[in-house]
Amino acid sequence: AKGSCGELRSQLYRAVDRKYLEIQEAKGLSLHAMKISSLIQLLINYLEKSIFKSIKYKQHDKKA
Repeated sequence: AKGSCGELRSQLYRAVDRKYLEIQEAKGLSLHAMKISSLIQLLINYLEKSIFKSIKYKQHDKKA
């Protein structure tokens, strides 16, 4: 999901270059994408520390 936010920001620059969006509109959308990306990272951090772990993280803990 974080990668998708980065891809969206990249596509916003392309949309401005092609005159599909005004720069101010693209900046606003880019800020929203950055905020969402940081919220996703907070969720990831929480889940990595949570006692409720998926199989992926249970296997990761055994390797450490």
